[in-house]
This record gives sequence, C-alpha cells and structure tokens, in this order.
Amino acid sequence: MRKFVKEVRRSEAGLTLIELIASLTVLSMVSIAIYGVIHFGFNTYHKVTIENSLRDEGDLIMSTVIAQLYEVGPESIKQLPDGIELTRGAVKRTLKIDNGQLHILREDGTDQPIDTDSTVGPIESGTEEFHVSCQAGINECASGLIEVSIKLSQSYAGQVHDLALKSRFGF
Repeated sequence: MRKFVKEVRRSEAGLTLIELIASLTVLSMVSIAIYGVIHFGFNTYHKVTIENSLRDEGDLIMSTVIAQLYEVGPESIKQLPDGIELTRGAVKRTLKIDNGQLHILREDGTDQPIDTDSTVGPIESGTEEFHVSCQAGINECASGLIEVSIKLSQSYAGQVHDLALKSRFGF
C-alpha cells in the first residue's frame, strides 16, 4: 500500500480535460436518473397514502351508517331532502351530509359530526347522498334498501384526489 501511495505522489499525471468532461457528463447523467427515480417514488408514495386514507375514511363512514342501523333497529326509515331518518318508537336519528361531513342528529337535538380529513359530498352535483328504495315507491317504509352514494375528496400539493363510493344496505 505504501508503494502505491508513494508512486501516486511522485507521479504528476492527472486527468486530461477530455477525461474530466467525460466523467462529469457520466456523473450528471447518473445523478439525473437517480433524482428521477427518487422523485417518482415519492410521488407514488403520496398518491398511495392518500388513496389509502380515502378508503379508510370511506370505511369509517359506511360502518357508521351500519352501526346506526344496528343501534336504532329502525321500525321505519324515511327519505328526507338532505338525508334519511331512522325511527323506532321515540328514538329518531337523522343521517345527513352537511358542510362536507356526515352528521348524526339525535332525538335530543345533539349533532354528532363524523370527523374526517376528507370532504364528503355527492358523486354528482344535484344527486342525493342517501336514497331509500321502498317496494311501494313511498318515501317512508319498514323494509327496503338504503343506497349511499358519496364522493370523498382530499387535496395534496395542489391536486384534488377523489374516491367515489356506492353502497347498499337492506333493512
């Protein structure tokens, strides 16, 4: 090892200008490729993270609707202009989407909003988030189908990411 170091110190041979330019060119191309891969990886990571967050919040909203159906055990469900009303005797719960959140209005007047990082709204403007389908076509029934159609939105780095959810619950 000492012989090699001594020989390098004694030798005045260095890199020529052509060799230096070539090595810098190769180094810059490799650096650009590495930057591109890292940048793509971070973008993909953020996109997947947001999609998972939207799915988790969609699961939370749907499980809240199901939990209210089981908790109230409604004798009838009524279609309202802005949501649905679950009724069992004196117990009434209203589920509606307002200001980008799911709200549960209890019979005592308390409002329980479900807090999410996403904005909740209809899939298309002018459509209902909740729809009750009854056999007779009336807006209040003891058995039928609840259709939930919502869109969750989150923004990250100036881009809005959406997830449309459609689900049906029989009662």
